Amino acid sequence: MNFSQIMSLSLLNNGCMDFFLSNISERLDSKPDYTARSGRQIMAEALTGRMRGDAAVMRQGARNATEASAMAETAASAAHSLNKTLGEMVKLVDGAIQNPSTVSTVNDTFRTLAEKLQVTLDNARHNGIALLDGSQWAADSRVQVDSNGNGSLTLQLGYRESDFALADLRDLKSIPQDLTTVPDLNDLKTTLENYAKKTSLLAESYGKLAVSYGSESSHMTDLAGIFDSSLDNALDMNLEPPLGGRGSIFSSAS
Repeated sequence: MNFSQIMSLSLLNNGCMDFFLSNISERLDSKPDYTARSGRQIMAEALTGRMRGDAAVMRQGARNATEASAMAETAASAAHSLNKTLGEMVKLVDGAIQNPSTVSTVNDTFRTLAEKLQVTLDNARHNGIALLDGSQWAADSRVQVDSNGNGSLTLQLGYRESDFALADLRDLKSIPQDLTTVPDLNDLKTTLENYAKKTSLLAESYGKLAVSYGSESSHMTDLAGIFDSSLDNALDMNLEPPLGGRGSIFSSAS
């Protein structure tokens, strides 16, 4: 007996009682005609129908997980880009602090970097969903926003839901673009350094999340394959009656 046949036997024998009990009321209400088929045929057909449904759910869950992985990769890439830009801005500000006469010299470069932050935030989207800009969430019905302003997406992965947390970096848009108007460059440097740390953590977290969703997609694809293989073998095998391995639900007379 090969692996697929073993899985078929296990799925049929171990699942039949749970399936029967969970659907008994529906069976009693519908009163189908069972006279032309054996009990084994009825149970096998019911279980294989359920396995087909399970396989379909797993395949859809795998597709959703793949998309979630791509979304996390987009967020990770954007956070990494923001971190790199912020690092360059910190260096410029630090140089201006050390030598105030260079403020006007580096100002154009600093403005270009500040504008790049905004462009990166605006482009950090997946299917139109703003992943890092909380100012866009209220207008998007796909995003759930709690009382504290935290945004998330609900993803359907097989038979369970997964919450994909979004990060709000909208405050990066308020970073001044003109160094000559900044009253305290030390305060600005501290602000930029804090944002750099935050984006570094986000890039790492979203990167790990992308890998996790990718693994889950592979797992559900494998499960769907097991169900499909079991379906190919289930009705062709000379199985014992599905209830045989679990004991009778009736007590035998002594």
